[in-house]
Amino acid sequence: MEQEEFNRTTTEMLHKAADLSKIDKYEEALAVLDDLQLLLRFPEHSSLIAQCLNIRGIIAKNKSLYPNALEYYHNALRIFKRLKDLHRYAIVLGNIGVVYKSLSDFQQALQYYQESLEIYEKIENTTSVAIVLGNIGILYRNLEKYEIALEYLLKALHYHQQNNDIHAIEREYGNIGNVYKDLGQYDTAKHYHVMALELSEKVGRRSGVMNHYAGIADIEIHLGHYENALALLENAIQIARELDKRRDEASWLQIKGFLISRLDFSHHNFYEAVAILTKALDISHSLADKVTEYKCHQTLADVYKHLQEWYLCSYHFEKYHYLQKEVQSKEAKELAERLRYRDEFGMKKIESELLKKKNAELHELNEFKTQLLGIAAHDLKNPLSSIIGASRIVKSELSENDSNHEWVDIIIDSATRMQHLIGSLLESTSASLGKMELQLAEVNVVELIQNSIEMNKQSLESKSQYIMFHTPAQCVILADERKLYQVTDNIISNAIKYSYPNTLIDITLRNNNDDTITLMVKDEGQGLDEQDLSKVFGQFQRLSSQPTAGESSTGLGLHIVKHIVELHGGTIAVESEGKNKGCVFTVILPVRAQ
Repeated sequence: MEQEEFNRTTTEMLHKAADLSKIDKYEEALAVLDDLQLLLRFPEHSSLIAQCLNIRGIIAKNKSLYPNALEYYHNALRIFKRLKDLHRYAIVLGNIGVVYKSLSDFQQALQYYQESLEIYEKIENTTSVAIVLGNIGILYRNLEKYEIALEYLLKALHYHQQNNDIHAIEREYGNIGNVYKDLGQYDTAKHYHVMALELSEKVGRRSGVMNHYAGIADIEIHLGHYENALALLENAIQIARELDKRRDEASWLQIKGFLISRLDFSHHNFYEAVAILTKALDISHSLADKVTEYKCHQTLADVYKHLQEWYLCSYHFEKYHYLQKEVQSKEAKELAERLRYRDEFGMKKIESELLKKKNAELHELNEFKTQLLGIAAHDLKNPLSSIIGASRIVKSELSENDSNHEWVDIIIDSATRMQHLIGSLLESTSASLGKMELQLAEVNVVELIQNSIEMNKQSLESKSQYIMFHTPAQCVILADERKLYQVTDNIISNAIKYSYPNTLIDITLRNNNDDTITLMVKDEGQGLDEQDLSKVFGQFQRLSSQPTAGESSTGLGLHIVKHIVELHGGTIAVESEGKNKGCVFTVILPVRAQ
């Protein structure tokens, strides 16, 4: 192949791979990159090889394969650094910053963005300088350092205005408006969002128009301009339907239903609000958008309270609090941790006394105890739900300064603690008596583990821990999705709980050649001695290792996990070289449950 033809062919292939990745056709893009790299065999092709690595990194990042993305990016960095290609070196630095931002490691992201910014300023690339300034501003907003965020965003806006980049100006107007809204400066926030809306309409970017309508509506609600907010929301909903953006449609419908249900809105209508919120609930449920779901349930509970429909009110209160906990809201998570901590010592004392008094009849007593706990737990479950629901209704009726708030909170706390324990006891009872049943369906294990990681993100951040997830492109098995999630969530949350701050948790998922999959979770925590290893999967067990940040445990989690894994025809094992040498949990599951 002649050099001119070679250059043309390789450039076209590189652009094609990049274009395919932008429209989410990742497998086709990777196939083009594979073909291209067959042509790149000599040292003079180093720049093209690095550009291929960068695109592979982008694809891996978009597929949430963050460790893979970082590996590709760092390999590309080394080549561009050797070639002294500062522009492309800065591009990759920025891409690494994006990965760390996706991992919510904002400080690390900031480091890479700052290094990228210094290079762009050095080579006087004002367009790229503006983009990085905007990204840094968004990072500072995530860190709740709003004044610094504004400083960077306004600098970015200045550069975009100099370059007359309409799309970028619109984006920065919206970002600046969001920061002012965070600061409670609603009039200024509205001013910037209105300017962003005008630019979106000017260039015909319908999704931007939709988002700015909704953003301004939110500000108008804060300002008490409900009529304006309602009109803007209806416009946003209409565009969402035209663009088939169902998640956005559900979100805007939820806000519209909330607005119409407000007593201080002159046109409030409870029945219309119920219809709107029910529609939003149906859409969000079909999309598994649990945040919008629990907001819908919250507003519906309030509506039915005013309508004195107490059964429906209690139902939606319960669904709201259940879903709020599931999406790991900060308040629900802290409450659950506090309740488990209170319960821990009582359960340990009871179990110890039983073992001392009835050691000779241990097997028979354990079976009887399991049956008794199951019966008691089952009989208590519904009354406790009623107590919690009724207590929350009572609390919502109290004025802010009412002294009875404290007593109602005690009732809710105590009942919620018992409800959590009862759920664990019922699971443990079913497992011990062999009555646990599976509802089998195809399960994407990669997504399941990613969900477990996401749900534990707050715990990771609080202890400055980092997860590396090594995964195949696809891993689908026949299993019970809810119960398999219990397995992944328990093992991952335990790794976080028993590991020290600033440590790595390494998760590996792989497809085996014998129609099985293997999940390995390795931590750098306290490890287990021989005695701990012998009882780690027992019921109500307490090990010598303790959570490193005062977290709590019922002692039932791994007992239930072992039964779930074995019920699927799999195995679970734990290895440790001793105290303070970490642990490795290994789960092997058949692709099709036995």
